[in-house]
Amino acid sequence: MPQIGVDRDIIKKHFDSKSHNGFDYAYTYPGIIKVLQAVLRCIRTNKDKGIIMLIYHRYSQSTCKKLFTSQWYPNKIARKSKDISSICKKIWENIKEI
Repeated sequence: MPQIGVDRDIIKKHFDSKSHNGFDYAYTYPGIIKVLQAVLRCIRTNKDKGIIMLIYHRYSQSTCKKLFTSQWYPNKIARKSKDISSICKKIWENIKEI
C-alpha cells in the first residue's frame, strides 16, 4: 500500500468531502492496482504457471477481498509461516498440464 503522505492526504480529503471513503481512494485502490500489476508480470501467457503470495494480513480483510475478482478464489491462507511450503506443494501437485 502507498505510504501515508501529503499528496495522498489531499486525495483522501477530496473524496471524504464528496462523501466517499477517502482512505480507499488515496491508499487502498492504488495499492491493489500495484498488486494486480505485479501479478500480471508473473503470469503472462496461458502456458505460464505461478503461485501468487500476498503476505500481509490486510489482504484477507473484507475491504481488500471485495476488490479481487472471482479468479482469485478459491485461495489458501497460511496462518503460520510453516504452512506456506505445504500449501505451495499441494498447489503444484494439483496444477494440471496445459
